[in-house]
Amino acid sequence: MSEIAAPLPAEPVERRALSLELRLSWELVA
Repeated sequence: MSEIAAPLPAEPVERRALSLELRLSWELVA
């Protein structure tokens, strides 16, 4: 159970970090 629960929360965290980076990059470009 712990093995399956670990990767689930890890994925959204990485996606959030990527979204933040994309927003920052867009702001810099704009």
